[in-house]
Amino acid sequence: MMHDFGCEVTICLDGKESEFTEDGESGLHERSISVRPEKVSRFVGEPRTYSGLEGLEFESGDSLPASQVLAALGTKVNTELAEGLGVELDGGFIAVDQRCATNVPLVYAAT
Repeated sequence: MMHDFGCEVTICLDGKESEFTEDGESGLHERSISVRPEKVSRFVGEPRTYSGLEGLEFESGDSLPASQVLAALGTKVNTELAEGLGVELDGGFIAVDQRCATNVPLVYAAT
């Protein structure tokens, strides 16, 4: 979503294995969204102030400039609502097209 607002987006997996499907990874690549598998070691700058964050540093020593971080700590797939609406699933995940639209009109899902 942030990519649609003109932001450069990088997904940091923080040392965890990717759970993206092949179509999901392809969609990210098409939208120029990169994925970094390395573990994040620290925030650079002063992340607790409005404009103080300068980036992330990885355990490898590489760094990534960043002005904002959106964190999702842990995930659990819950498709109960989607299934109740008749949304198609793909391997246990909600099936979407390139615009994140499902098979049900006006129902979208984030990838």
